[in-house]
Amino acid sequence: MSSTAIGVDDVFTTGSQFHNVGKFLRETGKAKELRGLVLARVPG
Repeated sequence: MSSTAIGVDDVFTTGSQFHNVGKFLRETGKAKELRGLVLARVPG
């Protein structure tokens, strides 16, 4: 499998959303990797 999914999020805080979505997509065979597009990041 060589598919790549793109995730879009409005605000990046801890990264757990991308982590969980990427893990789900890999485990179910839907995608090999997840690329993320974020509009803003919470400073920290």
